[in-house]
Amino acid sequence: MIVVPNRYSGPFGTLGKMPVIFFFVISDLHLYLAKWGRFNFSGCNCFLSRKTICAFFLEGSILTATTYNRVIYPKQLFMKSLPMFFFIASLFVAQASQAQVCNGALLWSDEFDGSSLDANKWSYQTGNGCPSLCGWGNSEQEYYTNSANNVYISNGVLVLKVIKESISSSSFSSGKVITKNHFSHTYGRFEARMRLPKGRGLWPAFWMLPNTNSWPTTGEIDIMEYRGDQTNITTGALHYGQSYPNNLNDGNAYTFSSGLDLDFHVYAVEWTANDIKWYIDNTLFKTETKNPNSLTPASNSAVWPWTTDFHVILNLAVGGWFTGNPSTANVQLTKPTFEIDYVRVYDLNLSGHTQTAYNGSTYPLPGKIEAENYDNNCRGVYYDINETNLGGQYRADGVDIENCLDAGGGYDVGYSEATEWQEYSVNVATASTFTVAVRVASGGTGSSMHVEVDNVNVTGAIDVANTGGWQTWQTLTSKSFELAAGNHIVRLAYDGANINCNYMEWKDLLNKSFGVSELRAIQVEDFADRILFHNSAGAKVQVFDIAGAQVGCSFVVVDKALQLNKTDLPAGIYLYQLDDKAGRFVVY
Repeated sequence: MIVVPNRYSGPFGTLGKMPVIFFFVISDLHLYLAKWGRFNFSGCNCFLSRKTICAFFLEGSILTATTYNRVIYPKQLFMKSLPMFFFIASLFVAQASQAQVCNGALLWSDEFDGSSLDANKWSYQTGNGCPSLCGWGNSEQEYYTNSANNVYISNGVLVLKVIKESISSSSFSSGKVITKNHFSHTYGRFEARMRLPKGRGLWPAFWMLPNTNSWPTTGEIDIMEYRGDQTNITTGALHYGQSYPNNLNDGNAYTFSSGLDLDFHVYAVEWTANDIKWYIDNTLFKTETKNPNSLTPASNSAVWPWTTDFHVILNLAVGGWFTGNPSTANVQLTKPTFEIDYVRVYDLNLSGHTQTAYNGSTYPLPGKIEAENYDNNCRGVYYDINETNLGGQYRADGVDIENCLDAGGGYDVGYSEATEWQEYSVNVATASTFTVAVRVASGGTGSSMHVEVDNVNVTGAIDVANTGGWQTWQTLTSKSFELAAGNHIVRLAYDGANINCNYMEWKDLLNKSFGVSELRAIQVEDFADRILFHNSAGAKVQVFDIAGAQVGCSFVVVDKALQLNKTDLPAGIYLYQLDDKAGRFVVY
């Protein structure tokens, strides 16, 4: 197989532009088409399997697959047994196409690699709910069995299958498995990769109940529910409140671009002490919070019952209120199988993942921070409601970044919603009094934002009125505040929607020189629209084009710095020489 390093195209990271040589050896492989996806890389038809982080590339191919932990084999290798094979593939470029995601420690999983259901991890739940809860309280028409006809493993995939047959007064047989008495947990990321059935009346579910269950008072978490006659819609929900008929639920639907019966997708919740978030393929589509309590309708019983161990349930129901209560004759078994590739549970302790500055070093303050250059980490360095880059530019994660039409170009963070934020690692050389000037644009109604340092709001509300357009820019300056010397985490936070932000300019009101030494210790800051040569007043600066010809430039003195405006120069690469400092800069 061809082993890809940890930085590759997919939710765990990105392989940058780098030459890689792959070696692989394949011997006596048993490869099965049924469990693979199909990909096409520059005309090479390939099949995608499921377990290890591996890939196949042709020279120059570009990987845009959005799944991970998989193996890709060329189509010609698809056969039951192969002799040993050796292959070398060379240069390629890989690019990410999904949000960057990581998890804590893996607490529990089932990859369904055995020949039958693992009795150490799962139990069957059988019957139709009678006599105490016939139809499972939902007017369902199935009878759950422990038969291998209804619950079986095929090619590393757990299959729950509906069969039309008369069994104990029910019209269909099906499968339901639970982890109760085997595994349960409080908080974490619960995820499964699944392909859903198709047909009127089919109702697959991936959900959780507490071990001590007094439904609905003790709560229910529905990670995935789906109607087989609405194949591009999945839902997530919470159930709570008083006993029936005073029970309550809070659910949301997510409409996918294609039928969820066609391909495998990853469905997940991330459950913490204060919130529960629902994802499909790492796209966040629902969030509920304990404080402030977001449940709609508000609970008429326990305010937030999701504080104890829950176990996992997988089942494929037939009929019932959720599917529109079709009659037995109207149920359609177009694709009567619910396929589960794996189930995994992670904790959300991310202590092993370190927040780092985007460019590898902290921003020096005073100075300028580009809004799009927020810190790196798998999570915890930003919050964005939709977890999709709506602007589609610059970075492949959930922050909405778009091209900026302001002077100097570059990018801006846009499409803001209330409660969204980004974080930046900074260093303050000398304790002082500062202000922050934010470069903003808004085409909406009035809104506000603020800046925090180490979780303290230092600016108060910065009011942003309609500027006349989403790319009509104004600079707004905050009130002054004190900052201690040393490293800090800055958070740019949006109190309301309709704000685009280009950058933050931090100004030291006491120490006018940005240089770190009164001796001429020259520092160079390269911005999109200008270059500042700090502590360089009185120095001789020469600028050359890439061919070595000297270029005439005009400089202005800003405090003790010389400023060169890039807008005075044509696009290109330039070299500079200033005393004993030399370097280059680019004009776009």
